[in-house]
Amino acid sequence: MRYLLILLIFLPGCSALQPNTSYATTDKVLYASMVGCQAWDYSSTTRGLDAGAKELNPILGENPSDGQILALKGAVVVVSTLIANKTEGMVRKSVLGIGAIAGCGAAIHNENQF
Repeated sequence: MRYLLILLIFLPGCSALQPNTSYATTDKVLYASMVGCQAWDYSSTTRGLDAGAKELNPILGENPSDGQILALKGAVVVVSTLIANKTEGMVRKSVLGIGAIAGCGAAIHNENQF
């Protein structure tokens, strides 16, 4: 949980990378959804591993540490934010939406395993 709090504390700094980037309301909702879904995936993954489940993501291996999971989730958010800040319109919405769907999809899968 402490790693999740660290992630959420430092995420607002990502938006400072491009201070002149204007986000439409839909973009803001998609951004918040992406961050929330990635955080939910982190939480559900760590709970599943603590309960004896095996990680299916080949990037992480079968039994990753909380720090490795947090690093991957943070990287997804940072890279998605950087891409979103450099794009507009449908491309931005797609990048943020894919990040949200991937995180929530994985979290729903994890939750169904308990």
